[in-house]
Amino acid sequence: MTEITEDLACDAAEYVLGLGDAASRRAFEDKMKEIPALRDEVLGWDSDFAELLSLYPTRVPPRKSLRRVEKLLFKGLPATPRHKTALSGARILAGALIAVLLLAVLIGRFVPPPPVAPPGSQPAQANVK
Repeated sequence: MTEITEDLACDAAEYVLGLGDAASRRAFEDKMKEIPALRDEVLGWDSDFAELLSLYPTRVPPRKSLRRVEKLLFKGLPATPRHKTALSGARILAGALIAVLLLAVLIGRFVPPPPVAPPGSQPAQANVK
């Protein structure tokens, strides 16, 4: 059995927390394939972090929080142009129209066609004087 070094234990904790870029995560996953004890270390960290999270009640952030965070992050950037929001409304309208047309076509397929007169029969003629 391979002994887990302190560096590998820290790498396992960082992996469980989702830190690092995609390349470093893939490299760590390759290490886990080579060192079975490293997989156990990851499971241990996962369990430890889950226990820590269970100590705190889940709270829903206030609705204003997202707007405040966006203001802080995107301060000085131009707001979304109005034509983009109008365009999304046009897309919704176009989608609804397509749905209605599709529904009409589907309903039309299930409506039986009008009766057809047998061949050789003559339509009735009115006597006009």
